[in-house]
Amino acid sequence: MNSTPPYFIGVDGGGSSSRCLIVDSHGIILAKSISGPTNYRFVDQKLVTQNLLGIINQSLVLSQLRLQDIKHIYLGLAGNDRAIDSEFYSNVLIPIRRECGLTIDTDSAIALFGAICGKPGVISIGGTGCAAFALNRQGSRANVSFYAGPGSGANAGIAGLVLGILDQLQNNDSKLLIEIMDEIGLSDINELIDWLCQPAELYDLAKITKPIVHWKDRNRLVSEAIDWTVRSLATAAIVAAKKVGIDKEDCLVSYTGGLFDAKEEIVLPFSDMVRKYLPRANVLSPRFPPVHGAVFAAMISCYREVDTVIIENLTRQDIIPYNSL
Repeated sequence: MNSTPPYFIGVDGGGSSSRCLIVDSHGIILAKSISGPTNYRFVDQKLVTQNLLGIINQSLVLSQLRLQDIKHIYLGLAGNDRAIDSEFYSNVLIPIRRECGLTIDTDSAIALFGAICGKPGVISIGGTGCAAFALNRQGSRANVSFYAGPGSGANAGIAGLVLGILDQLQNNDSKLLIEIMDEIGLSDINELIDWLCQPAELYDLAKITKPIVHWKDRNRLVSEAIDWTVRSLATAAIVAAKKVGIDKEDCLVSYTGGLFDAKEEIVLPFSDMVRKYLPRANVLSPRFPPVHGAVFAAMISCYREVDTVIIENLTRQDIIPYNSL
């Protein structure tokens, strides 16, 4: 397929993996690449530099383009929350900044842009932590975060783990505990005991939420934990909307993260609570993943409207696989 300049690059740099897209002005995908983590707070800085520059260079090779052919690169990076973080990533990307336009943003921002196709609004993020990001038409932003606190996947996972252990000890019922062990890759109770005696990764605790949500109607403690999670996710979104002044106007609200895989237990009550306090909100399923949001942001940075042609082209090409670095 023939491509049409200008060309744009979007990068979603995560804590476990990173993704890169190159598209032309009509949203035709020219390259898709995936690499390792780029959050320098948790990964060796040399590896972050290698992954970040490597994923962009590999995408250029796949697309048969040069860096000078790119109009703008937009990166949404986990760990880019403070001025010192932006300074680190800016230094890493100096070789690229010399050749084309470049913007370094947060992973929350591109998650919003991907979910609602580059428009202003609110996104709730329910994963290891619980957070929300809001953007209004004037460009004002708000971040609300309960990292590993109330409403987070890690917190809900802890509640499920405690419940599973109590069920085993008090009732000799191992069904929930077996589901939990399957989710975190443990085969028997001895492995679980060893795992519990080590510092638990927040990500592993968050994974436990997946099996416990379906126990909501079977156990009061699980029901309370999930209800608290829903209230926290919705409250974060509502507060973020109020902070940027879009709580009393038509606004788009979306969501992302593993917690929202549970439609009936999480998405539906979340949507109901958001609409209760943001009566003019339209709660939408996310349209595209964050890396597409980075592409949309790159286009918008260059005054390229994200129109229906771009959206249709990206939707049609969604099956194209990523190339590993």
